[in-house]
Amino acid sequence: MADPFYTHLACHTVGLGVSIGVGGALTGFVLHRLRLINDSPEKSGPVSAGKMIGAAERFLIYLIVVFGQPQLLAALLGIKTLVRYPEVKASRDADGADTGPQRHFAEYYLVGTLVSVCFGVTIPLVAEGVWRHALLPAL
Repeated sequence: MADPFYTHLACHTVGLGVSIGVGGALTGFVLHRLRLINDSPEKSGPVSAGKMIGAAERFLIYLIVVFGQPQLLAALLGIKTLVRYPEVKASRDADGADTGPQRHFAEYYLVGTLVSVCFGVTIPLVAEGVWRHALLPAL
């Protein structure tokens, strides 16, 4: 008979891997489909930094959801917005009109964050549901 603790730990380990790996691929796919990032392989710069930030973000979101601390999710998103605010604000010129490359960054940031957060919140809930309703009764 398997120990429920280790089964629960294994379930969330798989969930965390899916959240980080598949979440990054899904976010990249959506950004490509909306043409917010190009198809050229970049080794450094904002796109690769965004991938690392997204992975760290989904990791933290996973832990926040698993430990049931939604106020920390609000704090995480608030801090991320404060850090990126100057770049998003620069997406409008003095007249309030959208400008080309900066508007592109604002859309990239907003869509990427939305997809990443939605996926990051959904996967730990699914992993917990699988453990509680499929694996736990079998133990």
